Amino acid sequence: MGYRYVAHVALSDAEVGPLSERVATARYVPVRSSPSSLALVFPEDRARSPWPEDVRVSFGRAICVTFHSASPAERSQFLRHLQRVLATLGHDLEFEAL
Repeated sequence: MGYRYVAHVALSDAEVGPLSERVATARYVPVRSSPSSLALVFPEDRARSPWPEDVRVSFGRAICVTFHSASPAERSQFLRHLQRVLATLGHDLEFEAL
């Protein structure tokens, strides 16, 4: 299944909507977005895993991040990036490994 991390915060629909644009960078490219999840790829990634995305961010009563293809350093870097993006929305949070 991959490596999973969770942050215990629920985002409003208004916050989830523009999240795809806010998370996107040259390093993290969204491939699918819905009201309940965001799927991204790392474009400079080596051979693609059998999953269609490298990371999936799911929204509900908490934020769950599942990595299908990423080194420990890449996981840590993406989680820090997502924390900074969420801080711009007023959420100061930490992700816990599951």
